[in-house]
Amino acid sequence: MKSASVFIVLFFTVYLSAQMWSEFQKVLPSDGASSEEFGRSVSISGDYAVIGAYKDNDNGFESGSAYIFYWNGSEWIEQAKLIASDGAAGDKFGMGVAISGDYVVIGAFLDDDNGTDSGSGYIFYRNGTNWTEQAKMLASDGTIDDKFGIAVDISGDYIFIGATGCDGPISTDSGATYVFKRNGTNWLEHQKLTPSEPADDGVFGKSVSISNDYAVIGGWGDDDNGVASGSAYIFINNNNTWTEQVKILPDDGATDDLFGRSVDIFGDYVVVGAYGDDDNGSVSGSAYVFIRNDTIWTQQAKLIASDGAAFDAFGWSVAIYDDFVVCGAVMNHDNGQSSGSAYVFQRTGTIWTEQVNLLSSDGAV
Repeated sequence: MKSASVFIVLFFTVYLSAQMWSEFQKVLPSDGASSEEFGRSVSISGDYAVIGAYKDNDNGFESGSAYIFYWNGSEWIEQAKLIASDGAAGDKFGMGVAISGDYVVIGAFLDDDNGTDSGSGYIFYRNGTNWTEQAKMLASDGTIDDKFGIAVDISGDYIFIGATGCDGPISTDSGATYVFKRNGTNWLEHQKLTPSEPADDGVFGKSVSISNDYAVIGGWGDDDNGVASGSAYIFINNNNTWTEQVKILPDDGATDDLFGRSVDIFGDYVVVGAYGDDDNGSVSGSAYVFIRNDTIWTQQAKLIASDGAAFDAFGWSVAIYDDFVVCGAVMNHDNGQSSGSAYVFQRTGTIWTEQVNLLSSDGAV
């Protein structure tokens, strides 16, 4: 990561007929400054994108912010900068961001309303070109060090907010994920989800993703395949109640793989990152694709970079859409030490094939 400089986001376009991906645009915040880490979190829905800058200082040192960008038909332009109405130093608003339609949810995982570093989440609503804070969400049982808001996602009337520091009845930092449901203009806590097999330092809720009536929640600290091997849980919405359907593990999981550090779901497919995997060298990383058949989720593929190397951290971030998966390799060295890259895989039938390694045109150490 470039912790000493402003993060950027690069948009790529794909030409399916030629199977080529081309860099389209580099976006920067209009008021960006050193060390704000713009780009730490990103989410896109239709013609809108939200980009977090969790170390922005507008409400105090590292209070955080997020930016809305709008696609005007030819380019992405900044439309709004979002900050919390009650933001304070150290809140880190913008660590997690998600957008769906006219709603944006932003996590501030070190907010102190329920105690030091208990965390919070904010909802913003779009009316025309204006984005207005609609609600602040807190866990009903929140307490110190819960880190509520470290990961967020939104789909339809539901918001999922991870709280990795939440303790179980007999476990420490096993983690939880809170579900909020919209009722008119109000967002109300609907459920608290915990893993069926809570473990100390399991950090369930480090990553969350929703697609219609299914959700996936990662817990990279789980120990089923060795210490910090990691796991992920699939939840299903049955009549407005989310219940655990299955716990998924990789076929070859091992100690310190950190499976579940990143997750994403699209339709019947789930992708889970394991950036600590060692197939291409220590912490080279990998990602796994699972497919659903009725109530059964089966591992379909393990993805690794064709040119992967030690400490690339491939799988630090993952995303899936249609027949494509993209995996971030945040420490890749192709543009210099820890310059980073992202790999695109495409599915044909049941086979996932690496298509390209994306590099920024102006990437640097």
